[in-house]
Amino acid sequence: MGISNRSEIKDRKITTPRKPVASPPVTALRRQIMPRLDTLEMIEDTVRKEQYFESKTKLWKKLPRGVQYGTLGIALSYLERSNKITQNKDGSIVWIFVEGEKARKSLEESKEL
Repeated sequence: MGISNRSEIKDRKITTPRKPVASPPVTALRRQIMPRLDTLEMIEDTVRKEQYFESKTKLWKKLPRGVQYGTLGIALSYLERSNKITQNKDGSIVWIFVEGEKARKSLEESKEL
C-alpha cells in the first residue's frame, strides 16, 4: 500500500501554517521617518526667512527641495517644541524665536506681566 513511485513524493508540498506577524506599534513607525538634520535645517531656514505662512501646504510648496508631507509635520512639531515656531488654530505657521544679542538683552531686561 505505500507509495510506489518516488515522483509522487516530489509533487507533494509540505506546508506548515505560518504564525501571524504582529504589526509594530505606531510609535515605532514614527521613529522610522524622523527627518535628517539637513532637512530640519532647510525647513527651519525657510520659515525663518519668510516669518509667516498661511498654511502647512504653502510652506511645503515653498521649500527648496521635496519633502514628504508627513516628514514636514514631524519637523514642524519639533520646531514648535523647541519654541522656534507656533502653529495657530487657523493653521498658520509663525516664526517666534528671538535671535541676536540685542534681542536677548532686551528679553532679559523686560518685566513679566
